[in-house]
Amino acid sequence: MKIHKVSTLAAAIIATLFTMPSHAEQSEQPKAKTTNTTPLVYPATRNHQETLDPFLFGEFGMSMNTANSNNAYYERTKPDDGIDRYSSGIVIDKYRWLEDYDPINPAQNKEVTADRDRNFIGTPAEDDKPLAAETTKFLQTVPPPVSTEVNDWVEAQNAVTDNYIENLPVFAQLKENTDSLKNREHTFSRINRKGVGEFRFYRHPDGYRRVELTKPDGSVVELVNERNLSESGKSQMSSFKVSKNGTYASFFVRQGRADSDPYFLHVISTKTGELATPIISRISRSYTSATWADDETILYNAVELWRPFIFSRTIGKEKFNDPVVVSLDEVDGASIKSVSLKGDDNRYIVMATWDRSDSVYIKDTKTKKTYRLHNKDYFNKVFRGTSFNQNILAKLVDFDPETRDVWIISGENDRRGEIIKTNLDNLKKREVVVPFPEGYDIIDPESGEVIRHKEGKGYFVATYLKNGASQVVLIDATTGKIIKDLTPKDGGSVTELSSNVAEDQAEETDPDEIDVNDFQAGENYISFRYENPTTPQTTYKYSIAKDKFIDVRRFDLSPFNENDYETKVVLYTSKDGTKVPMVISHKKGIKLDGKNPTMLYGYGGYGVIYSQSFGFPASSIWLENGGVWAHAFIRGGGIYGEAWQKAAEHTNRLVGYDDFAAAADYLNESGYASPDYLGIIGGSNGGLLVGAAMVRNPEKYRVVIPQVAVLDQFRHEKAGVTQYWMDEYGTPEEGRRVFDVLKSYSPIHNLKAGVCYPSTLIETSKRDDRVVPSHSYRFAAAMQEIQSCDRPVLLSAAQDAGHSPNTYAERNERELADMAFAFNEMGVTSVPAIGPRPSLDDMKTEKWRQEDIIKKERLQKKAAKITGQDSKEEDEQTESYKDTE
Repeated sequence: MKIHKVSTLAAAIIATLFTMPSHAEQSEQPKAKTTNTTPLVYPATRNHQETLDPFLFGEFGMSMNTANSNNAYYERTKPDDGIDRYSSGIVIDKYRWLEDYDPINPAQNKEVTADRDRNFIGTPAEDDKPLAAETTKFLQTVPPPVSTEVNDWVEAQNAVTDNYIENLPVFAQLKENTDSLKNREHTFSRINRKGVGEFRFYRHPDGYRRVELTKPDGSVVELVNERNLSESGKSQMSSFKVSKNGTYASFFVRQGRADSDPYFLHVISTKTGELATPIISRISRSYTSATWADDETILYNAVELWRPFIFSRTIGKEKFNDPVVVSLDEVDGASIKSVSLKGDDNRYIVMATWDRSDSVYIKDTKTKKTYRLHNKDYFNKVFRGTSFNQNILAKLVDFDPETRDVWIISGENDRRGEIIKTNLDNLKKREVVVPFPEGYDIIDPESGEVIRHKEGKGYFVATYLKNGASQVVLIDATTGKIIKDLTPKDGGSVTELSSNVAEDQAEETDPDEIDVNDFQAGENYISFRYENPTTPQTTYKYSIAKDKFIDVRRFDLSPFNENDYETKVVLYTSKDGTKVPMVISHKKGIKLDGKNPTMLYGYGGYGVIYSQSFGFPASSIWLENGGVWAHAFIRGGGIYGEAWQKAAEHTNRLVGYDDFAAAADYLNESGYASPDYLGIIGGSNGGLLVGAAMVRNPEKYRVVIPQVAVLDQFRHEKAGVTQYWMDEYGTPEEGRRVFDVLKSYSPIHNLKAGVCYPSTLIETSKRDDRVVPSHSYRFAAAMQEIQSCDRPVLLSAAQDAGHSPNTYAERNERELADMAFAFNEMGVTSVPAIGPRPSLDDMKTEKWRQEDIIKKERLQKKAAKITGQDSKEEDEQTESYKDTE
């Protein structure tokens, strides 16, 4: 088994219904000061330079005159000596040669030797536009006839890591527990089409996504198997949709997860499962969206020379010249995230877009006019000159095609987010119908939702953040006042808000759009999904008239009993006295004696807000086997808005790192952990966070896992297409103050000989073109050289992943390795076997099982009619079910 298939942060994880090892059982495990009886022997590493610096000569998609923050011009023939000279000092890098790139996946190798002989890709001869970097060949290099020295070194490192982890005493049983937990069937969606049957998009226990069709006669056929979409079996399919009458189905396919890996749109015949049209390319690498206008016409977002468009294609034509439905100019050049259709004859095209924040455009196909819903003056005021912030431009709440009224979320008056009503005929008239309510912090600019529920005089259902966790509230649309907070538990996230009004269902002209399996379809209700680190996704249906939840059932049928666990939000005090929220999850009844294996996660950058989902970032493997998981919402993130983000940006970076260190202190002082039982983990910018935390306070932590991490703050803007990082971190060329701040925490520059550092597992991917793997390669080489004790320093470089894994199996393997490593280094050398697991049916409610019986009988009756064996018997169980309601 090869475990070097990296995960950027964490996977979508599952957990268990059965008992975990007790605290007493764990505390009796001998504390392991070392992890092997013999010292690790790392691969030999040379420490001198012999080649040009590939990042400075346009090798990876950048012109050499854009490879540096000050656009310095470099001599193309000068070898890289590994010595960087700044006005504030000289920095020597002995391991610069590890920036040379390995050959990548052959599927990406478009360049041929003649191209290399003619010119470096991306140099001024081919790209002389500063900052344009329009080439799509980011990491494409001619594979040499033999492996490079760098690749040989990385493979040797992988071998050491694989051998170490797979032979840990805890690994075999942890893998068995994990496989029985993770290898479970999960249904993403069901779509019914009259006369065609029910389509089910699901993940099979083997980890591959599939689509099956249950026909009216009861027969079941498999239409798509993700395993068969590529020779490697490592493709991923997503966004499965069915045409209006069920003749065709569509989905997106991606072969890899590097930023340069494209998406492709597949359209198949639902009768044969074969392609109904040639595979559609030019899909945006950032966002994928397709919608069926009718049974034959599909609209999809695509790019031409990095510019966004919406095209349409009519399936069945022999020739294709897909017309442009929406052009670049109509959306002010913003990226198009999603597309939907509204009104009679699909008159309106509604587009969610992104241009440093979310916005909405609506195109009237009758008049050909496109409407921008955000306030342009507000955009010009707060978004000029910045790439990342938490100001909300416009997010759609609802659009009424008959009145042309529109409801949006906007930060134009209150940065925290208000619900505003306007009209396409007079967008300058903007009425605040729901001001921001007191008692909450912000409408989540990334995943926050608001819907309009048209029961009675009308309601809004909105999700707000409070101390980093989602809260779902019911609002009176006539007064704008909160009626009730419906949040089921603490420390989680709310998604998939929806509204069901029985009258609308009765008047629905297209019966295929009604969920025939919704046994509450005759009632008015609002619905949402809730999850937190110890609660798998669960669907809640709430009746306003009855003032109660009329149905609660798991969407994620994982064998995990949330009643055995708890999640809570705490506020701890940072170095400067600021209160910082943290979500802590663990099994109920643990002893607070400092001996619980604990993992602390953080990110703290770019205003990013991570929802507290089940399995992400928290690891259900860790929780199931007795660990504590904590997530600190340090400054630099966006949970309290722009001020929280700016407080730890650029030269204020250390503020966020102080917050993270204070989180570790809180966990130790409260008895959850102690330095021998505390690990830290994070990816990308979060990988920088844990790397900096380790070099600043190595005595605080036992385990450190930096994933796809930024580890060299003096060269971050030179290594790849990373100009957009500059506002976040700063560069050493900016002056002495910035240089000193970067030098104070840059992980690779703060490693010191004679220090016993925590056990460290450094993870990256050979094909990561966002945070290039040389950050991890060089950091591993430097740390292995100076580690003063027998705690391991391991490097794991995935072969085919990008900045994140592309398949479910890759995510699971990476997380298993992480958790096995962390448990072992904290002295947990064994975990008890868990099983047997409950079946999917065991986890359903009795009401749910009754409904399944009724659905089965309905299907049997339909099949009997088709085959001429119709029975006139009454459906006694259906009547009995109705009586119980």
